[in-house]
Amino acid sequence: MRKPGSAWAELLRPRNVGAEPVGHDRLGYARASTARQSLDSQLDSLAEAGVTRIFSEKISTRAAQRPELDKAVALAGELRASRVRVTLVVHEHKRLGRGIELATLAEKLKASDVGLEFLTGELQGSHDPSGVVFTVLAALSGMEREYIRDRTLEGHESARKRGKTIGGAGVTDGDMLSMALHLRDRR
Repeated sequence: MRKPGSAWAELLRPRNVGAEPVGHDRLGYARASTARQSLDSQLDSLAEAGVTRIFSEKISTRAAQRPELDKAVALAGELRASRVRVTLVVHEHKRLGRGIELATLAEKLKASDVGLEFLTGELQGSHDPSGVVFTVLAALSGMEREYIRDRTLEGHESARKRGKTIGGAGVTDGDMLSMALHLRDRR
């Protein structure tokens, strides 16, 4: 540090800078998009990979806030600050997010010096969260999601043109129709 007209003065260095990590902790994260989906295969996969602390939730990828993921990232940062080497382990990259969401999370992990590992999928293996390959693949996964969405909407439109009903349960009799209309009008 130096002020104009004065000599250089070295600042005190943080205690952890340059220090070797003390141990290694692997934190796991599992997510299902809906309450009906099971987390069992992801939890089994994480356990087989030697992960002992697992954060899990059933919440859509589109949710802006994912409390359990936020807790996992916060704990990873705290552990890393105490000189423990940390890796966030996830079954597949799609469990974290796609496209820009995944890239943003990766930057957050990189800033905390937390490693990232995927057990399956296109990004299987350990990654430098800010690496070019990781960023490109994250962007491609976002594009893949949009492609799937577009194809689904295209299929729905095609079915509608042919007179087919898309989604939901069909009304089977007059009583059901009456009840459905009654419930709708109560809103």
